[in-house]
Amino acid sequence: MIINKGFILVYRIYDVASEIDLNKLSNSIDSKRIEMSKKFGKRLVYLRNPPIIIFLEEGIYKNLKTQVFVKFYEFGAVSIVLKIVIDGFDIKQLFRFFREILEDEKIDEISKNYLNKVFIHYHSYLKKPSIYEDYEDYTVVYIQSFNRNLKAFEIFQEIDLAKLLLGEKYHLSEQIESNLLRNKFSYSDEDLIVLNWDSCFIYEPDGIMDVPDLIEFANAQILELRYYDSYLDRVLEETYNTIESFKGSIFEYYKYQKILKRLLLLYNEITEAKETILNSLKIIEDSYLARIYSKMLEILGAYNWQRSIDSKERTLFEIYNFLNTQVSNRRLEFLEIIIIFVILAEMIIFLIIG
Repeated sequence: MIINKGFILVYRIYDVASEIDLNKLSNSIDSKRIEMSKKFGKRLVYLRNPPIIIFLEEGIYKNLKTQVFVKFYEFGAVSIVLKIVIDGFDIKQLFRFFREILEDEKIDEISKNYLNKVFIHYHSYLKKPSIYEDYEDYTVVYIQSFNRNLKAFEIFQEIDLAKLLLGEKYHLSEQIESNLLRNKFSYSDEDLIVLNWDSCFIYEPDGIMDVPDLIEFANAQILELRYYDSYLDRVLEETYNTIESFKGSIFEYYKYQKILKRLLLLYNEITEAKETILNSLKIIEDSYLARIYSKMLEILGAYNWQRSIDSKERTLFEIYNFLNTQVSNRRLEFLEIIIIFVILAEMIIFLIIG
């Protein structure tokens, strides 16, 4: 069996800023907003500020035609996308090549080089620009047609999808295969999607890109949640260390005020960022795309990351309340001392004059 038309999408997603000015960027040359198709119901998906995609260049990866794109997300993420054409591959070639991609560390280097160029060229559109050390990676096998028409159920007979997506050389156990294939979706009997935590298989004769775009969006959201979870860890550790350095003196009142102001700003910043990340894409419940998107977030652990951030936010707020109480107590103690000094001063003056 031969692939008539297909490609592999290799994603490397980075956090580069607290926010990206997409409205300003949309005025640049060759920029294009991501749009959902009408196949699954265009109005079912709401992108508050649709990502922008820009074509960078066409090149060669392992002797195959490769297009390179960059996508910008309003919440500070940038995705470097390699689109590698695999027209003419047979199934054995697909397995071998896909495994090579999953194992090829040079892709990280290639993507990072593109990222550095993008970071410099589009620096003016970034708010608080800084490249986060970690990143998300994901790989998609996208096949539009084979040399013969296939129904979705026939794909399972022709291709060992569990072996393909996990990059294994041998057939996997029934349990592993069953666990992976639970994450399969079909809109009709002529298309198929199978999701995994770092890769997926898409058979879509219509060539629609809605599902890859949603998968990429989910990965970008995960990256941002991971970033803010790590950021909260650093903030809490620094806050604990600062509090421990206090000696409890009433004259440290100004130090408490300083950290209180910082905590309030951080709390508001993280809350606003989290809301932007989580509300940047909305899908009407129970639609086909909603089920795929929700399952992708579940596989990636989005809900665990969200709970972790919520817990640390509550801790941050509790520390704020504690310090606020301390500030009030120190203020009262300081006022009491001033009153005592005033009374003493009046008594001394009275004694001297009297």
